[in-house]
Amino acid sequence: RRHAEVGFVTAQLVCWAVLVWLYTKIEGQPEDGVKIQVPEVKQLGQVVSPPTDQTTKEYDSAKLKEQAKQAVMGAVVLGGVYYKWQYLMPLVLQILMAPLQLYESPLFQLHILKYDIKRPFPTASPFGLPSAPEAPPAVAAPAVAEKAAVKDTKKKNKDA
Repeated sequence: RRHAEVGFVTAQLVCWAVLVWLYTKIEGQPEDGVKIQVPEVKQLGQVVSPPTDQTTKEYDSAKLKEQAKQAVMGAVVLGGVYYKWQYLMPLVLQILMAPLQLYESPLFQLHILKYDIKRPFPTASPFGLPSAPEAPPAVAAPAVAEKAAVKDTKKKNKDA
């Protein structure tokens, strides 16, 4: 039990230290002036944030703030659950999952691992499902109806 507690605290401190390292990397990058068109963010059908234009540095800073908030909230909630009910398994899972989530984050891969990742980053679904592709424009619907009409005329000509 004590080993899991120490492991949890250590994993959280290491993750927060890496987030601070990411912060210094992002703040140290030069302003390139390139604007990114960030699409609107919707949750449960409600627009959470409108579409905006941001520089790469502003975008990365905003994503880092989100990631840091998620890390702190996860640690606080899990610490509260452990304190109240003494469940050990979530603590052990978090020891493994927190560093893994940080490693898989686009910011870590972009700034620390130096992978070439396009911005804006794809958003993950809160339910773990892949995000649905955007619907095609409404102009495509008449083309489908047109194809069906062509098939109907061919069929009528074939029957006659």
